[in-house]
Amino acid sequence: MTTSTQTRSLSDFIGYYGVLGSMLSGLLSEHEYLFTQAGGTIRTLANGNRVALVPRASGRSLDAYPIVCSELVEDFHPEDGERLVVRCGLRVEGDHFACSGHQEEIDSYRSMSECERFEAEGRDAY
Repeated sequence: MTTSTQTRSLSDFIGYYGVLGSMLSGLLSEHEYLFTQAGGTIRTLANGNRVALVPRASGRSLDAYPIVCSELVEDFHPEDGERLVVRCGLRVEGDHFACSGHQEEIDSYRSMSECERFEAEGRDAY
């Protein structure tokens, strides 16, 4: 039995993400594991940022794509008034799995007590 990662090519993991006007091609941070399971390689650059290495069709060289934030954000298209939920798409720095803004939100949420979380989410603790 083959899994979905075995039937996908490495370039299938690369996409364009972000809100209209600031889209970036890259590998979603939540797909890093699947990418490596499919035979892909992740390298850390001298500045600490990670990139996904994808062989070109010729097989003679590699393309490097940044790891991008996979958090969901809302995008608004002014032409037709349509609201879409898209992936953030900003570069992930260092060994984090979200952009700096979303990582700050995640860290803040993790540091809250259970009562603070209920209050922030507008739920009753009882």
